[in-house]
Amino acid sequence: VGPALVARWAEILSAVPGSRMIVKAPPLVDPGPREHVTSLFADAGIGAERLLLVGRLPNIEEHLAFYEQVDIALDSFPYNGTTTTCEALWMGVPTIVFTGDAHVSRVGASLCHAIGATDLVAEDAAGYVAKAIALAGDPAARARWRAELRGMMTASRLLDPPAFTRTLEAAFREAWRTWCRGRGFGNPR
Repeated sequence: VGPALVARWAEILSAVPGSRMIVKAPPLVDPGPREHVTSLFADAGIGAERLLLVGRLPNIEEHLAFYEQVDIALDSFPYNGTTTTCEALWMGVPTIVFTGDAHVSRVGASLCHAIGATDLVAEDAAGYVAKAIALAGDPAARARWRAELRGMMTASRLLDPPAFTRTLEAAFREAWRTWCRGRGFGNPR
């Protein structure tokens, strides 16, 4: 979380009156990291009264229950969340993601595409901000996402190990065929 990301988050907060930002990360139990995050937001024009900084919670049950306090998750960039993004989606929290140009910045988009939540994927930072602002102003859409996301995940290939395994096996087989053809072995099965 750096100035460029916080600047986008500040745009969203500024455009949505009364909104607050929860930033949750284990280091936030300590004063130094809390002050750093607070100063990043202050530099972007957002006061500490609009922030809730949360460190590690005692157990997974409390951690997952905490998502009930979240209306919209904003995936980080350029390094996307992975487990956090999956958790948010599983808990029914629509997660706005920004598709970057490297693996670490495409994970969120991959997850959303895999479950069919492509409306949550932005192609650039301006789209990320616009999607978050639009969703913040649409309580019916947020309620629909909250009701449907877990089912979308359950029905997706993310939670279908046999289908994943078949796809992985097919990729291995094609890699083997390509390697063999490159060495003049014809077309092995």
